[in-house]
Parts: sequence; structure tokens; C-alpha cells
Amino acid sequence: LSLLDRDYLSVYPLSIAYDNVSDKVIVGLIGGIGILKGDNITDIVRMPGIVSSLAVNNIGNIYVVGYNLSANRGFFSILDNNFTVKLEDNFSTFFNFVSYINGKTYIGGDGCILIYQNSTFSKITYLGEDFYGMAYDPINDLVYVAAHSLYGPDFVLVIKGTNIVGRIYGVVTPIDIIFNPVSKLIFVSNFFSGTLSIISPGKPPEGNTQEVTLPSNSYVSSTSSMGINMLKIIIILTIALFFIASLFLRKLKRFG
Repeated sequence: LSLLDRDYLSVYPLSIAYDNVSDKVIVGLIGGIGILKGDNITDIVRMPGIVSSLAVNNIGNIYVVGYNLSANRGFFSILDNNFTVKLEDNFSTFFNFVSYINGKTYIGGDGCILIYQNSTFSKITYLGEDFYGMAYDPINDLVYVAAHSLYGPDFVLVIKGTNIVGRIYGVVTPIDIIFNPVSKLIFVSNFFSGTLSIISPGKPPEGNTQEVTLPSNSYVSSTSSMGINMLKIIIILTIALFFIASLFLRKLKRFG
């Protein structure tokens, strides 16, 4: 793998999705979404808060989730591929992740997972857990969801339809997750521990988990000047501090 390009933007991108219908790269920002064109974000549509995640379906509809810290609310919006808002709902929970899977929109939030289909919401309530990345297993028709636990060990929640069918432990502050249909392995990124968990799923709730520590040379390096490298470090630290602070404020608001 080689790094082809790195675009420095005047805004902080927080999420990204690709629309293969219109061949657009859509970027989520603090307070809006836009289209990546060269080194710029254009056609920005305002959103009611921080856009934490984006997803696009097979006809180009855009699903947007996030949270408004000042209002202590989460939001879910649907836009068509012309960026026209078709739906905008506010909720009493913060939303962290959205994924479009087999005609359903799965939304991971604090204490719940929402499933949107045919203008109707179904809800899986799981208090004490914050849900993030999701992956679909087409072989077993399962959805794997990364779960942060407030009261116990973190885990991967396994759901089928709207039902919980298992939990797989062995992850630490999981953020994102993918399923490889060739190797039939689940890969989970662990934010605070700096590791990847590789899971061979058995019949839920079983699962054989292997943790891989990322080597120091696993990050993409460049031959940029010292000034650019320092700028990159400052940007990374700023985003990391913002992420940690937002998590802290969200927990504080929930218990306050």
C-alpha cells in the first residue's frame, strides 16, 4: 500500500462515506456535511450538531447521525443524492454510528440500537452500553456491533433482525468493526488500547478472540517537512482531545 495523496482541509472531518450513484465523497463535519472536491469541502448542508457517522444506500440516499451537545440530543437525518433533506428527527440519546444493511438502517447510540425501515423505527434497548461501529455477516445473516460498557468489560454485540443473539468479549473500547466474508474473521479496532482484536466467530455467544498490538511502524509516514509533521501532530492531538472531551461530556450529561 502507498499513500497517494493527503488533503489538508480548513475544517475538521469527522466521518466519511462514498456515494457510488453520483461518485461523490461525502464528509461529515462539526455542524454539517459536504462534498469533497479537490482540497475543499463544498455544497455544505447544515446539520443540527456534530456529524459522527454517515452511510449511503444503493440509490444514493444519505443517512446522517450525530449529537448536539448543547441541546443534549442526538439527531438522525436522511438526504437524497441532491442533498435535499427528506427526514430530520431528534432523539434523547446520542448517536455514534450508522450503517445501511440489507434495506435497513442500523443506528448505534448510547444505550440503544435503532433500526429504521419503511419509515418505522425498531429499538433494541441496552442500558449502560454505548454502541459504535457495525459490520454485516452475510454468511450467517448477523450484525456485529462494537459496544462500550459503562459497568463491565466491553464486547461485540451480535444481533439478528431486532434480536440479541450473543456477545463476544475480548475487545477494549472498540470503535469500528469489519467482517471478512473470505476468511470469516471479525476485525475490531480498539481505541484506547492501541490494538486490533481478530475474532473467529463461533455460534453466538461463543467466539475465539486474538488481540494484536499495533507496531510503532504501522502508521503511514511521509517525507513532509518538519513544519508539516508538527502541524499533523497538532491536528491529531486536537482531534483526539476533542473526541475524549466529547465522550466525557456525554457521560457527564447522562449522569447529570
